[in-house]
Amino acid sequence: VPIQNLFDDSFLRDLVYVSSAFQGIIFPEIRARYDEPLYQFIVSQVLPRNAGTGNLILITGHSLGAGVTQIVSSRLHADGYARDKVLGFGLSPPGTLWSSRKFGYDFIDLDVNTLTVIPRRDPVPMVDKQGGMIQYLECDAYKRWNCHSSIRSMCTLYHGCGSASPLHSSYQPKSTEFVECLCMDAMTWNNCTAQILNQT
Repeated sequence: VPIQNLFDDSFLRDLVYVSSAFQGIIFPEIRARYDEPLYQFIVSQVLPRNAGTGNLILITGHSLGAGVTQIVSSRLHADGYARDKVLGFGLSPPGTLWSSRKFGYDFIDLDVNTLTVIPRRDPVPMVDKQGGMIQYLECDAYKRWNCHSSIRSMCTLYHGCGSASPLHSSYQPKSTEFVECLCMDAMTWNNCTAQILNQT
């Protein structure tokens, strides 16, 4: 029986919070290597430099990095730093809704401050529960794990929303060559980056 069918999100959030006390005893320094460095860097360096510019700070990540993105952007909102200034964008993150109390924010902070893209059948986002704004992508990969690929997701977005889409033919990505290298030529991030840099 799935536990989320028996208990509501608030109960499961509190259960994760209480259970995480053991983690703090066994690995007391884990937060200092996980989300704290990014949070402190944004508070001490990025936000002061961005003050008064009106620019939006976009924190991005994929997989576990996207989970950290959700945690940091939600904490910034909870602590009053990020109101209309910071947005977290995550691709295929593990969920952070049930972990929210453990990391110092509430459901509403996650809901108003994060945008998540999740390929269907991707196993990583099935950990914990997702919150915030969520956009699902179809994934027809033979193996479920291939749905976790950031390149596959970006190419799905490109073909559905970018210049390859008949619906949005006026949109052009900043580097069409880079996107076509990834999506048409099926090369890796590093190979496409090197190819574009060598052209300039």
